[in-house]
Amino acid sequence: MELLELNRQVRDLYRAYEKKHLHPESALQIVGDFVLDLINEFGDKLDQSTPLNADWQVFAPFEFMLELNSTLKKYKDAGLHGLSAGEQAMLTKFNVLINSAVHAALKSHPDSFPGEEHFQIPHAVARELLVLSE
Repeated sequence: MELLELNRQVRDLYRAYEKKHLHPESALQIVGDFVLDLINEFGDKLDQSTPLNADWQVFAPFEFMLELNSTLKKYKDAGLHGLSAGEQAMLTKFNVLINSAVHAALKSHPDSFPGEEHFQIPHAVARELLVLSE
């Protein structure tokens, strides 16, 4: 796939989700759906039978999802004002939510649980997502 076409498709996916109404209660659903659509559209599994492709990078979003779930628990217990400014932004601003998810998924980290699935996405997709969410 040509780079310009790939970037257009990434932007289309991002913009489709950007139009969704983000509320703290919907953050986990929105980011979860976004990550699944991203992996299904552009990604691939990363395991012993499917090694890391050239010009691709590891994409492991599950630690972020666990962290977001903890933030949502804090929100339910204390409300929006009981969260830090960064946590508030993550639950109310789409670009902050997606930027946080992408940055976390691209970081190297130990597995949170045995058998955790790992994925990979092209470098070009990761770059375009980071640019869009800045």
